[in-house]
Formats: sequence, C-alpha cells, structure tokens
Amino acid sequence: MKRYGDFYTPNPTLIHNIQQFIMKTNGAKILVLLAIVVGSIGLNAQTAAEALRYSRSNLGGTARTMGSGGAFGALGADFGSLLINPAGLATFRGSHLSISPSFNSNTTDANYYGELHSDATVGLAFNNLGLVLHNQKRNASNGWVSSTFGVGFNRMNDFNSNRFVSGFNPENSLTKRYAEQANGTYVSELTGSASDAFETYLIDPVGDLESADYEGRVNEGGVQQEEVSLTKGSQSELTFDFAGNYKDKLYLGASFNVPFISYESETSYRERDTNDLHDDFDELRVTDRLLSEGTGFNAKFGFIYRLNDRVRLGGAFHSPTYYSMSDEYSSELSSVAVGSNGSTEQFELPRVDGNFDYKLRTPYKLVASAAMVIPQFGFISVDYEYQDFSLARFDYESSDADVKAIEGQVNRQIKDNFRGVSTIRVGGEYALDAFRLRAGYSLQGRATRESVQSATQSITAGVGFVADNYTFDVGYVNTSREYDYELYQLTNGVEAATVDDRLSNFVLTLGFKF
Repeated sequence: MKRYGDFYTPNPTLIHNIQQFIMKTNGAKILVLLAIVVGSIGLNAQTAAEALRYSRSNLGGTARTMGSGGAFGALGADFGSLLINPAGLATFRGSHLSISPSFNSNTTDANYYGELHSDATVGLAFNNLGLVLHNQKRNASNGWVSSTFGVGFNRMNDFNSNRFVSGFNPENSLTKRYAEQANGTYVSELTGSASDAFETYLIDPVGDLESADYEGRVNEGGVQQEEVSLTKGSQSELTFDFAGNYKDKLYLGASFNVPFISYESETSYRERDTNDLHDDFDELRVTDRLLSEGTGFNAKFGFIYRLNDRVRLGGAFHSPTYYSMSDEYSSELSSVAVGSNGSTEQFELPRVDGNFDYKLRTPYKLVASAAMVIPQFGFISVDYEYQDFSLARFDYESSDADVKAIEGQVNRQIKDNFRGVSTIRVGGEYALDAFRLRAGYSLQGRATRESVQSATQSITAGVGFVADNYTFDVGYVNTSREYDYELYQLTNGVEAATVDDRLSNFVLTLGFKF
C-alpha cells in the first residue's frame, strides 16, 4: 500500500495504542470519542435527536380512545384516557378491566439523489392493560360521590422501523467529513474517528505527514452511498391513578407513573466506487449498534368540570419525566483501498465497545379539553396540547471538564434547534343501539425550528359493541410524517434524503365490567 512514495506502511502498534487509550478512558470519554463517528452517519446516542425521540409520544391506549383521535381529555370512563387526563378515572360508574393487543405496520420511503427505496416492518404488541376499582359512597353528604383507583399499563411509542437510503453522490463523501474533523491536528495527535480514518487510508495529510491539513480519499464524491438502519423497541408506562367525583360536577384525578424505554438500533453505512472513478479507493464500511434502556418517573394532575349534561371542560398538567438511562454501544470501521499496482487490501480496526449511564429530563406538557355529549347519540371532543421540546436536558453525571463541555454543547443544541409544539386532536363517536362508530384526527406541529420535518398527522377510525357486562372495540390509527435525513454533516452542507414515514396501528380492546 502506497502513501506518498512507499515510505508509509500501516502501523498496527499505533492502532493498538489508540484502542488501549479508549479502553482505559472512563465511560463518558469513550462516549465522546464514539460520538464523533456516530454523528457522522446519523446514529443518535445522547444527542438532541434522542431527547426528542423520548419526549414525544404517539396515540396510545385503548381502541376506543385511539379510534376517536385520542381526544378524550374531557370525557374519561376509558382507561386509555388516563394517558391524557387522570381525572377521567373519576367518571367511571363501576369497576372495569380492559386488555388491548395490537398489530403494527411501519413503512418508510427514502428518496436520495433520485433513488427511491421502501422498507417495512410488521409486528404484534401489547397496547394496554387496565384495572379500575370503583368505590361508590353510601353517604355523599360532604359532596364526594365516589372515589376510584386505577392501575395499569399503556404503550406510548413503538420504535420498530427499517429504513434503507441509497444513491450515487457526485458531490462529496464521508471521507471529507473525516478530513474536516482532522484538520488542524498533526498526525501524531489525531484521536477518535479522525485517527481511525487515517489508519484505514480514508484521509491523507496534504503534502506530507508533517501537515495538519487533510483531504479525503474521495473528497469530490463520485461514490455509491448506502445506509441500512434497523430499529426496534418501545416506550411504555406503568400507571397508578387516583380520582374523586365531587357532586357529579367536578372530577379530580392524579397519576404517578413509571415509564420504561427499550430502544435498539443498528446502522450500517457503506460507500463504494461502483464506477471505478478512484484509483486508490474501493470501499468503506461503518457499523454502529446502540442499545438504550431507561426507567423514569412522572406525575399527572387533571380535572374535568361538567357545565351541564352536554358540555364538559377539562385540563391536565404532565410533569417532566426524569429518566435514568443506560446505553451499550459498539462501532466498527473498515476500508478497502487500492494500491498503485492495482491490488486491493482491507483495513479493519478493532471493534470499539462501551457503555454509559446518564440522566434525561423530558419537558412538561399542558392539555386543555372540551367535549359535547349528546345523550343516546354520542359525543364530539377536542384536545389541545402544548409541549416545549427545547426544555429537554441531559445530565451526564460527571465532574470531568471535557464531559461537562460535551453535555453543555448537546443541551445548547436542544435549546437552539427545538421549539414549543401544539397538538390538536379531534374525535367523535356515534351510538347506534349497542354499536359505536368512531373517527378522529390529530395534528402535531414540527418540533424543529428549521423546516427539516413536517407536522405529524394521524387519521383514526373505530367501531365498538357495548353489552351489559362487557365491551368489544376495534381501533385503527394511520400516522404519517416527512423529514429530511442527512447521512453525515459537512461544513458547507450535504444533500439530504427525503423520508416519508407511515405507521399503521390496529388495536383490539376487550373490556369487562364488574
């Protein structure tokens, strides 16, 4: 392998020393080193994107709530409504048990440099399990008619998704990203992904090895780029709810919740010289894996007020959620370079593995609701929700100055790039004897200040059957959003893939009254 006249050969000792340095450094610094590579190809670990992912939720709960667009904040009497307003527990007239399995399908279309590729996932999930215990007061002279306790499980997010991005890039390459990271640093002082790129012949100093300026092996592009991203997991919540009914006019409720996060991703990126445009480059590969798990705590407080037999108003406050998170990750980098004699040689660095524990605080949420109930005919309901995603914060729990600096940078990115978001949910139910017909719509504004993503909209529908001692409901939710996705970032910007993401969710709920 040649580098400026056959005087340079790969140095396995240097590679080994770098690896030993990484392994001896504390977990937080391992994260910092790995994040340089991770940020290059779009895998998000302790980044602004991760804070957003765990701060917002999709429509969840029971088939009745989901089929009505999730607009249940002023209605209640359904366990799914407790995700929105715990005061809905006080509107139950008896004890109740519900169980909700679901079928999910996610389809992703990605358009990159004129190439369109689709990928999809399907799977079964468990959406809801709820138990309501109702206590009717025998003597309501003090105005409190009943009290109710609820305990259960609600699924808030489904992370199962596959995405395939592929296109011929005539403008730049990931090697240029590595060169930008290395610029200003002498070869002997390179660390992290810049050092890895140098050792795998993806960047070279300009002129000689004493230079601090670098160029990528395919600085001007002309390569086929491909990225496969596989994610799975969910975000769910164990809830304990308490509510009271005052004179059948005012309903008050509170819930104390333990949310759980399980998120797993594998991102594989590849560049290839498919058109033989480069004399000394054939291929590079980067593979990153991430497993994030977390447990948190939050509280919700709400009320519903019945103006009259037809009109109800509601409001709720969701406290910030405080998560304790743990990440396990690995990264691999390899290349195939071409020498002057036309032979190829593969360079592969030892896999970097690590783990990191940290804290995440997601922002509070405010909900205002109104509903019109038409006895024997059904209801029409609307919810307004506000959440400021710029308030999310990481805490790396370290006194190390370098780690605190990285923490500050990520939190500033969250503050600068995200904004307050309004969500409108509208739904209705029509009663036809024992049958129920439902429909709804939800629109959530974009969370980023720049228009790199569209609003998220959901169209819902559902049917139900009500008997004396049981209920049977089916709900359907179709959620869609579009966003721009950059495979890596350069100082002067890069072409982004346009991604259309669609999630279909069928939910079946069986309810039993006792």
